[in-house]
Amino acid sequence: MWGYDDPLLRLGKSILPEGKRVPFDKFGLFYGKNDTPGQVFTVFSGQEKLSDYARIDVWNGKQRLEFWKNPYDDNKSDKCPKKESEDEEEEDEEADCVRPIRTDDYCNMINGTDATGFPSMLNESSTLYFFNPDLCRSIQLKYKETTTQQELPVFRY
Repeated sequence: MWGYDDPLLRLGKSILPEGKRVPFDKFGLFYGKNDTPGQVFTVFSGQEKLSDYARIDVWNGKQRLEFWKNPYDDNKSDKCPKKESEDEEEEDEEADCVRPIRTDDYCNMINGTDATGFPSMLNESSTLYFFNPDLCRSIQLKYKETTTQQELPVFRY
């Protein structure tokens, strides 16, 4: 639970290239979670805009991640792939072109809070976001239902 040497983790670190290796040496649910400073979050206070309360502006000096890469970046050409059928017209080639979505732009965004606090004044159409550094991702939470907690109405996401 607190971190142990794992043969699979050791193997992955030995064969993966430098930029693809996991940034830890042991595997454990609470490994590195003993309140030791290490990650720096700069968050909004909500003073200027209440809806920004607790929203992360910068994490470890960055406003976006550099972890997620686009698998299509290896194709340096900006042109669409050639059509396989020779009888198709060449002039319509660009019109029918479907380029891949840049998923790395979305995946590298740091959205929301660190999940310890959220802005007030939420409603059923509010979507919450929180950033989880362990996953290198922001997570989206959508409203599910209204329920009660100690006789107070609360939203469940």
